[in-house]
Amino acid sequence: MTLVIAAVSMTLMAFLGLKAFLSENADKTKNLRALLWSTAIVGGICLLYALIPSLAGNFKSPMDSELFTSDFSFLQETMPLDRKALLQADALRSLILILLAAGILWVKTIKKVSIKYIYPALIILFLADVYPIGKRYLNDANFTNKPIGKNIIRPTAADNFILQDKTYFRVLNSTKDIFNDSETSYFHKSIGGYHAAKLRRYQELINLHLSQEISRLFKNLQTAESQEDLGKAFSEAQVLNMLNMKYLIYSSDQQPLENNFANGNAWFVQEYKIAKDANEEMIILGKINTKKELVVDKEFASLLPDKIILDSTAKIILTNYSPNKLTYNYKTENEQIAVFSDIYYDKGWTAYVDGKVSPYFRANYLLRAMTLPAGEHQLEFKFEPKSYTIGNKIELISSIILFMAIGFVLFTEIKKRRKRVKE
Repeated sequence: MTLVIAAVSMTLMAFLGLKAFLSENADKTKNLRALLWSTAIVGGICLLYALIPSLAGNFKSPMDSELFTSDFSFLQETMPLDRKALLQADALRSLILILLAAGILWVKTIKKVSIKYIYPALIILFLADVYPIGKRYLNDANFTNKPIGKNIIRPTAADNFILQDKTYFRVLNSTKDIFNDSETSYFHKSIGGYHAAKLRRYQELINLHLSQEISRLFKNLQTAESQEDLGKAFSEAQVLNMLNMKYLIYSSDQQPLENNFANGNAWFVQEYKIAKDANEEMIILGKINTKKELVVDKEFASLLPDKIILDSTAKIILTNYSPNKLTYNYKTENEQIAVFSDIYYDKGWTAYVDGKVSPYFRANYLLRAMTLPAGEHQLEFKFEPKSYTIGNKIELISSIILFMAIGFVLFTEIKKRRKRVKE
């Protein structure tokens, strides 16, 4: 961002300087002197780099020995030569553009050429400078046909099997670096994945529970000798189960293992524990059966019922899923606590029971939970951050003001010109 500020500032200064240089009241002698000195200084620097590129250094990087090894070791010698050639070529190119720009401004100053010829000439020169540089970064090689793009990441046999399941769940892919992989998320909702700005609570869950639980699960699966052993291994993965991990990919060419102990998208619990702080909440989380129990920080204790009356017929089902809206239907004879396998984020998500805003709270350190009234109801979670709504309104108002200002300026200018014509 600092570099962007510098680039914008230098460009703005250049335009202001050009405006002053081309002003009708500009001093001819001062302009020529300024033009001479600026051309000599900037052009001279480019000329020096074009003739003596070693002024910039030896064109070697400390990383070359690590990047170019074995069969590519020759690049340690040739890469500096390429860098040197690139510097010389760009220095010469810049020198030519500087001389052309100086020539245009010199002609304007000496020959009194009309400004209507100078501006197009400078614009053409600017484009001749910027366009080729832009093409280095964004060119035809950056675009592909849509059918070709779809084939960049192809589903494996394990992916194809999972894609037949149209319910909502998460996948643990052990064939990849679980928490530094993005390909799994191309096809599935992943337990892992990578993002430079991870949620702190989820990272803490990874560090304190998930990493150890995944290692323990893999170890138990490797020693499993029967379906009963497999089931036991999955049943002990309480944190993974609360995250609704339904499939485990252990080989890209084989059918994945299905976890029948996943808690699902939402479930009712039978009892709760209250933690005095986040540390205790995390410790308790590693000791409970997440299907039947939950742990809640004491700050949310007021949202809990005094007692949970068990209802074996109670059920809650996710009926619609989208990134910004989740819809559930539930039925229960008594007030119940439901836990949802989604991240708690009260700065954006709002809960509605039959269209009425209802409170929810954080449970199991990072998930959502909610005390639901008895009966048959529809529950919705909608992502409605105030910052987004307010920002949209401000953007709309600002755009309207901007267009009105532009319209007013145009109207005023047209009116002034018509008045001059009449006079």
